Amino acid sequence: MCWSCSLEIYLVDGTYELFRHYYALPSAKDSDGREVAAVRGVLASVLGMMKGGATHIAVATDHVIESFGWDRVMFGSDWPVCNLSASCQRWVATLLSLTAGAGEANQKNLFHDNAIHIYRLD
Repeated sequence: MCWSCSLEIYLVDGTYELFRHYYALPSAKDSDGREVAAVRGVLASVLGMMKGGATHIAVATDHVIESFGWDRVMFGSDWPVCNLSASCQRWVATLLSLTAGAGEANQKNLFHDNAIHIYRLD
């Protein structure tokens, strides 16, 4: 593992990618008859990013927050695996930066308050 290697981070708009592949690709069904062309298209895009040198890929789905609101979503991660490439402080700083436009109250909901409420820790 190279701790000093540079990160190549890609952020994917999951909603857009599913929509784009759903309408761009011919229909494909799995053995149970479910439509899978869009999922295959997204996987092909992700594999292409990995082959192109991506070290980290994150998927954003804006419609989740728009659909459920800031008071009904919470942050999740793959900790401690994420620590293999950056410190916890760097991850937190990056995530706070990515959500800065949402405002402090929404960040507090996403990263703390909603989990306290959902898991009944109060």
